Amino acid sequence: MADNITITTPSRRAVIAGASTLAAASAANVAAIVTARSAEQDLDAELRGLWAEYLERTAEHAAATAAYRKARAPFERARPPCPENVLPGDHWEALRPLWNKHGLEPLADAWNVTDDRVRDTIARIHSVRATSLFGVAVKLAAIIDHPEEEDVSDAVRSALADIDAMVGGNAFATAFLSAEAAPLGLGDYDDEVAQS
Repeated sequence: MADNITITTPSRRAVIAGASTLAAASAANVAAIVTARSAEQDLDAELRGLWAEYLERTAEHAAATAAYRKARAPFERARPPCPENVLPGDHWEALRPLWNKHGLEPLADAWNVTDDRVRDTIARIHSVRATSLFGVAVKLAAIIDHPEEEDVSDAVRSALADIDAMVGGNAFATAFLSAEAAPLGLGDYDDEVAQS
């Protein structure tokens, strides 16, 4: 059997030609990957810009919150409790000089303005259709500091609608809306109400 096997050594020319072919194929694959990634990045260009804006505005809001809380702490220590025979609104008006002494009015205004700016960006994020997983992630991550259940529900609904659009159906949003309409963890309570 050993007599039938011929071992040959490839020539330099064959090795160089093979390496060149491999390099060209690799370069084509790299170019295709880079082009695909560039196209993918362009899919959610608007959401990328809004995400950057969201991060900037949440940082501004965090700074305004910190400044407000720092100034509010001495106000709270100096603030007398509301007397029993005084309405809370009247008591608050009597505290205005103390509030102004601590410089809280402009800090509260700045805090509210930055909160409004964050909420505006979030609303714009949810108004733009996501066309990639990045965009869906932005929609799920962009919520306010202390979200209400409705804020989270709106973010999920927006993201699921875009997922449905990407996959060509409405199964995700329909499943979410069905689950949202069902009583959440209130089964025992519902049974008790029905029996009474």
